[in-house]
Amino acid sequence: MPGDEPSQGTKPTGPVLPDSALTPATGTFTDNEKKYLSGRVPQQSDPAAVLQAGHDACQHLELIAKRDKQAASVAIITGEIANTRDAIPHLCPDLKPVLTAAEEGLSDGTHKSPAPGTYNAVDPAPGCTWQAKGKDGAVLATGPTPTAQSGTTATAKIPNGTAEFVSESCNAWLRAQSGN
Repeated sequence: MPGDEPSQGTKPTGPVLPDSALTPATGTFTDNEKKYLSGRVPQQSDPAAVLQAGHDACQHLELIAKRDKQAASVAIITGEIANTRDAIPHLCPDLKPVLTAAEEGLSDGTHKSPAPGTYNAVDPAPGCTWQAKGKDGAVLATGPTPTAQSGTTATAKIPNGTAEFVSESCNAWLRAQSGN
């Protein structure tokens, strides 16, 4: 859920270069590169270095996605690769489906009012557990069985009316595709 994902440190908290100062030492930035850099380059920093970090995130994610799109979505959810959420729309738009899957997913931890549906945790750790709780704190659904092991998939069915979803040692949850 938006706001639940780990902070990826993509925007500086201090003063940034104005858009008019976003110029490379040589050549020019594309419109999409300028959009990515806007509000992201700290004063006294080289815009090209910040842009390179975005391109590096795209390249890393593209390598993962080429082998396993689910693993790429999990890397976004867990914050394993910094800058991806901001870089994808501007620098590697071909990865938007991977980003969309990540945005529909959940990280380990506590989530308020999650979207109901079926979610899969790919390669959860042994001891992966989850609970869906109602507004009164009553457990609406729980799982997986105590025999969940690494290398398997855990499934969580979050019912309508879930006020809180809590998971531990499950890594990340991807929303199941329609028909699953």
